[in-house]
Amino acid sequence: MRASWWTPWEAQSAAIKARAKPLPELIARRLQDAQTLHDAAQSAGAEPANLLYLR
Repeated sequence: MRASWWTPWEAQSAAIKARAKPLPELIARRLQDAQTLHDAAQSAGAEPANLLYLR
């Protein structure tokens, strides 16, 4: 069962990518959380510079 507002990823991926921000911007704004964000990126096997986030 899916929520009534559910849509396939493919239908919204361009809009999501357009709204996404570079993770380093978040790290710069949240210096107290910088290490946690770096650790989370690395545990996912990625460099923070290559990741995006949604606000």
